[in-house]
Amino acid sequence: MNFTRDRHVVPDQVHADRPIAPPEQQPNSVISVKPYGETREETADEVLEVRDPVLKDGGYIVFVGRNGRLGGVLLVGVRDQVARIVGIG
Repeated sequence: MNFTRDRHVVPDQVHADRPIAPPEQQPNSVISVKPYGETREETADEVLEVRDPVLKDGGYIVFVGRNGRLGGVLLVGVRDQVARIVGIG
């Protein structure tokens, strides 16, 4: 997988790198990808206390689920133009 800090490219890369299988065989799909800073206002303080230390320098929240319903999030940190999953919620 190749990653970049360019927020406009990240959603395309996430969707392009998904396994090619029928939707019913994929346990979760990517619902959306948002820069971490855009999600802070709508996030509870107790959640921010956990997320801020790992995403303080930026990163992305990847919303995953099934049939359009949210199942969880992946916290994706970016350092030196390399993205890594740094948390799951």
